[in-house]
Amino acid sequence: MDGTSLDAGRMLSANIGVTAGSTYVLSYQLAGNKRNSSTDSVTVQVLLGPLVNRLVSLNPNDPFTTFTDTF
Repeated sequence: MDGTSLDAGRMLSANIGVTAGSTYVLSYQLAGNKRNSSTDSVTVQVLLGPLVNRLVSLNPNDPFTTFTDTF
């Protein structure tokens, strides 16, 4: 999302319509720092109220990985 300013992008909240009793899947890909730095790690938190609270920390140069949360 960023890569140059040392102030990585932040996705703010968005309202989406959901139906009670339904199942939803959130899928996304994350990778480690691709700037060839041995010290820059990547930490991302996905927070959907009480339904999903995932904290992912990636080492520099970790490959893209797909994460999936079902709620």
